Amino acid sequence: MRAASISLIPALRLQLLGMPRLLVGDRELRFPDRRCVALLAVVASDGSVTRERIATLLWDAEGDTDARRNLRRELHRMRDAGLDGVLDTSGPTLALASDVELDIAAFQRACISGDAPAALTLYATGLLPGFELHAAPAFNDWLAARREALAQVWRAQADAHARTLQQRGDLRGALVVAQTLIAQDQLQESHYRRVMTLHALLGEREAALDAYERCRRALGRKLGLRPLAATSELAEHIRSGRSTQETLPASGPSLAALTVALPDLAVPVGREALLDELEGRLANSRLTVIEGVPGVGKSTLLRSLQTRRPRLAPHEARASDARVPFAAWVRWLRASLGAAAAPSPTWPTWVSAELSRLLPELGLAPPPITSDAQRLRFYEALRVAWKSCFADIESHLFDDWQFVDDASAQWWAWWQGQGGQVRLLVAVRPGEARAEAAAALAAALQEPGAVRIAVPALDQASMLTLVQRLSGVARPQRFALRLGNSRIHCCPVKS
Repeated sequence: MRAASISLIPALRLQLLGMPRLLVGDRELRFPDRRCVALLAVVASDGSVTRERIATLLWDAEGDTDARRNLRRELHRMRDAGLDGVLDTSGPTLALASDVELDIAAFQRACISGDAPAALTLYATGLLPGFELHAAPAFNDWLAARREALAQVWRAQADAHARTLQQRGDLRGALVVAQTLIAQDQLQESHYRRVMTLHALLGEREAALDAYERCRRALGRKLGLRPLAATSELAEHIRSGRSTQETLPASGPSLAALTVALPDLAVPVGREALLDELEGRLANSRLTVIEGVPGVGKSTLLRSLQTRRPRLAPHEARASDARVPFAAWVRWLRASLGAAAAPSPTWPTWVSAELSRLLPELGLAPPPITSDAQRLRFYEALRVAWKSCFADIESHLFDDWQFVDDASAQWWAWWQGQGGQVRLLVAVRPGEARAEAAAALAAALQEPGAVRIAVPALDQASMLTLVQRLSGVARPQRFALRLGNSRIHCCPVKS
């Protein structure tokens, strides 16, 4: 392989959305085997990844020594196949070479810039559809989580694009996007309601009612449930021939409407003791880290803490942050400044000048950073701005730390090293944090009083209580059986 500063093969393009492909110009290179595809997917999605982490993901059933040996063999196969220019193997970690064009990164840039049509085209059929590795359950779980993270971003883009097309009067275009959403998620009633409304607005009454029947059958067959009242009332509205112009708000169902449908969603089930412990640690400790697999209820715990202690600042990282320096930090700060109005900072002029590197509305950015002294000045400006924006905040809650970009993680580690007096509660998926984010967290956990707490899966009684609250059915055992062997998660509603 090669160091990051050397460019041996120009115009390398790696496609992982849809059918995996590696292109050099117009020529397609062949992957030596499926584990090569899996390895590239990990480094493309997670950035710089330790060799131990990759070996564990791809050969987790074979023991540490055999897994590392298999990784060395796989890298050798990649060299023999002419893939020298794809990876940077110059350090203790593996990373995608800096000049490789990645379709996932292009998709994330399109989402950030608000180019929904480009994002939907790039997404294609999602991350490595149908792909899995034999005897590698850790990788298959990782891939499922990454697929869902990208799918959530795609669904948000698709939903926003459908609303935009509907507002512009392109009902047929909006209908195509809405039907694509149903194909991806057949149990989301809001998509069916949009399709029903668009068909009705186009004068296609029978097609609208057929969409309702498909919704009813899907919910009944897979979950043993009936459609929500809002969906049934919309069907009756269309069946009666009344106007549909006011049927579906442009913004779709509101969070308030979801709260009515799921009244107990924010109430932790089987977590009362853990919630009390976390509240106590927020009052007395600098750092608490909670770890748990996706869907175990970490986000619900954080939301519940907010209701108990109002002087908490919630922050979250997103899967799209990974390749955008300071993406997480900028979003956290903007949330404090207020997105609707221009910021009115109270910090010194030199701080605004440094922050203009990230916030263009503050003025013309200074020249690029070229020395350690300039970097420290920039870091200090970020610290001053943070303290100013969150002066009245008692503690900070960070959700999905595994997605924090490297630059934000490096700054956070620097501040912690300076003895930053701030109380933090961080939620993270075990083993999934990017290298910089994981290193920053590991260093902070060495401080006195810092603690790591595992969030366990719910016991059977608590899970049935949760299912009953979410579904509203009298016999949650029947509902759970309808799910077969699927994992049941405590999935939060996120705006």
